[in-house]
Amino acid sequence: MRYAAILAAVVGLAGAAGADPVKAKNSLGEVADTLAGDIQTYLKDKNEAAVTLGEVVYKGRGQASGGPVVRAAVEAALRSKGIEVKLRANVRVSGEYAENEEDGGAGRQVVTVSVEVKQFKPENKLDLKLAVTNPQAVAVLLGLNVQFKPDDDAKARSVQTREAADKPTFHGDVTVVRAAKGSPFGVEVRTAPAKAVKTDEKGNRLIVDYAAQTPKNEEGYAFVPIQREQVYGVVLVNDADFDAGVQLRIDGLSMYSFSDAEFRDKTGKPVYTYVNVQAKKSVIIRGWHVTNDQSDEFKVTEYAKSAAAELKSTAPTGTITATFHAAWDPKGNPPDDEPKNPNDSSLSADATGRGARFDQKFVEVDRKVGVARAVVSVRYAK
Repeated sequence: MRYAAILAAVVGLAGAAGADPVKAKNSLGEVADTLAGDIQTYLKDKNEAAVTLGEVVYKGRGQASGGPVVRAAVEAALRSKGIEVKLRANVRVSGEYAENEEDGGAGRQVVTVSVEVKQFKPENKLDLKLAVTNPQAVAVLLGLNVQFKPDDDAKARSVQTREAADKPTFHGDVTVVRAAKGSPFGVEVRTAPAKAVKTDEKGNRLIVDYAAQTPKNEEGYAFVPIQREQVYGVVLVNDADFDAGVQLRIDGLSMYSFSDAEFRDKTGKPVYTYVNVQAKKSVIIRGWHVTNDQSDEFKVTEYAKSAAAELKSTAPTGTITATFHAAWDPKGNPPDDEPKNPNDSSLSADATGRGARFDQKFVEVDRKVGVARAVVSVRYAK
């Protein structure tokens, strides 16, 4: 797997995600692949070869920004099966997702993904439903704060995720949001004015322009107000005595969603997923990765100009989510508490737009990434 490093950090996403009584899959990738297979069968039966991919909206409690994640996974699965995804086609695929608890609330916390496949001429429709069961994927899709123990089994992780969904909470360590008290992993949001105050000789905004914000507790969610046209940075905090591989998403979109073509594989998928943060260090990510030398600022803007809109999604926005894993050199040893045989469940309005391009250096490194240890979420818009 390829990674890129920024300052003392590195960049890289584990296969995220994937319910009963509806059919269940562990990961979001597995759900998307199964849905794409059913859609492929439908298209062959209707003598169709292409689809238009609509939005995936959240229909659950509260606010969440995972729609673009689901949409991107479905699109990738469709393309992998040779199905054309076009701006205009006779078949439209759209969907929604929501949290659900199995066994009347006593079982696993899952995310149910419902998809409508509609043929317009002649008019015909197919409804599909599957569920994601992977606990950390569920936490990311719902924008929760969850702290996991490395050796937690699937049941323990699911219980923790269900409790986080039923009663959202977080630990505020001054300006740093943590999933739980004592957690070594955290997220801090720093804001800067729309127009740079201090710049270098090339006109790049300096880090001193950014000021840390203290999160407010709003119904159990960590909320940081960011004004329209402000830019912001996300500080990834790693107080552990080992490196951390962190997957950063803004409004459900990976920070690599806008990487240039040279940083994508033959299917068009970004080759990077994580940011590596060294032990006892923190790093500020100030924008969308474009190349290993340049990024576009995270900037709060009107929805029509936002990054989510650029990827054709009107799903609810306003959530910053970071998933933390232990990371280590492939030639070295993992942390002592890293499971030797991890289970599948432990692997892996206003909106944010693209602001000014600036110089930011990334260096590619090799790292192995372990089980998910924490999911930290901060909401920044309503």
